[in-house]
Amino acid sequence: MSAPLIWVIFPLLTAFVLWLVNRQRQWTFAIAGVVSALLAILAMVVPVEQSIRVGRNLIQVRSTLELLGRRLVLDQTDTTFLVFVFAIGALWFIGGWIINAHRYFAPLGLAVLALLVSAYAVQPFLYSALVFEVVVLLCVPMLLPPGWKAKNGVMRFLIFQTLAMPFILFAGWASSGVEANPANEALTLQAVVLLGLGIAFLLASFPFYTWLPQMASEAAPFSAGFVLSFLPTIVLIIFLEFLDNYVWLIEYPLLPEAIRFVGIIMVVTSGFWTAFEKNLRRMFGYAVIFQNGLALLSIGLLRANGFALFTTLLIPRMFGLGLWTYCMTLLSRYGEMEISALRGVLYRQKAACAGLLIAFFAVNGFPLLTGFYSEASLLTNLAADSLLVVTWFLAGIAGMLAGGFRVLVTVLQKDHPQEKVEEYWLDRLIVVIGCVGIILYGLVPAWLAEPMLNILRAFTRLQ
Repeated sequence: MSAPLIWVIFPLLTAFVLWLVNRQRQWTFAIAGVVSALLAILAMVVPVEQSIRVGRNLIQVRSTLELLGRRLVLDQTDTTFLVFVFAIGALWFIGGWIINAHRYFAPLGLAVLALLVSAYAVQPFLYSALVFEVVVLLCVPMLLPPGWKAKNGVMRFLIFQTLAMPFILFAGWASSGVEANPANEALTLQAVVLLGLGIAFLLASFPFYTWLPQMASEAAPFSAGFVLSFLPTIVLIIFLEFLDNYVWLIEYPLLPEAIRFVGIIMVVTSGFWTAFEKNLRRMFGYAVIFQNGLALLSIGLLRANGFALFTTLLIPRMFGLGLWTYCMTLLSRYGEMEISALRGVLYRQKAACAGLLIAFFAVNGFPLLTGFYSEASLLTNLAADSLLVVTWFLAGIAGMLAGGFRVLVTVLQKDHPQEKVEEYWLDRLIVVIGCVGIILYGLVPAWLAEPMLNILRAFTRLQ
């Protein structure tokens, strides 16, 4: 038995079976959630490349699986990554079951998780670009439930993500040439430019991010939240793998400035457009851009504490975007997501509205919430390098918070008596648990931030 067989092949086979019975929606979500939670637990308790006794038998879980001439490798250093992916995935499946997400969500979501793990595990790792293309193709029917027509945002998502594949493959080819001939400056520049374009297309970074708010406003809200939470996160982790494999990239003099420039542009522009945005779903898209910018700023430090900061940003990102998606889906059942239509919604849907506001401010690093610890630490590290970057960083945060306060003022307005919308107790329970988790993490961030640092164990040259 091998680790990729457990955490890649098994969930893929389960997803295929769930696809065949997708009309049994409740069962597919229940099975997907149980399988995802079970895989997270197994990642915590099953040692890789060590013998474990099951009854009278000794079983060893190997780290490598040969598949189609390529290797999938998941060793003991990858267990934190596996726990992170499948534990968060289980929460999404539970939320989808409660919120009545469409019947394709569970089988496609489980397949996406398995393929993202395989993109992380494949060796040579450049083949992750091909796996990502398969993931993107699976995301399209997830974003467009039965009966929905493809719109510009989803089509642009497909186009831009597909454009990334050749750039990353060519970047790997050029990088191999640089290792063979380090003195070739022209080839080095080509490798850096090709890698930058590939990551920019995948991550929807500046200037290729105009499709992201549009897609967030056109696709199914819960599915869009899932895709925009997981895909950029795994892309960033694979970017770390690229840096770990080609150490000369870290030593390239223009790379830190380029990453920080793109990151700060994303933070500032997302904050600016959020301050004036009129649609809550497009605001969610800008929040994803903002989080991607923060991740690039932390990676752009190109030192151990920057990479550590990146890992501490992952849990706040997932918690905040997940709760935001859930509450936004609840609110979207009863009307459009224009901010003007949210007038007085706090008095009709108290739990969903309160959860939305807490998630909004958590994503933007409001004090005592999940994002504050990591963003404050990032700000301190940036100040050691450039006060100008810090100034623009604060301007971006100010724009995001301005958008949040606009939403807050709107939902508090009550021009005339309005009918109260019934909220299900289970929806309230999920929102309350999410809010309590965000607040507890903000008060005691080390309880999850420190374990997340173990993700870096897989990247020995970045520590």
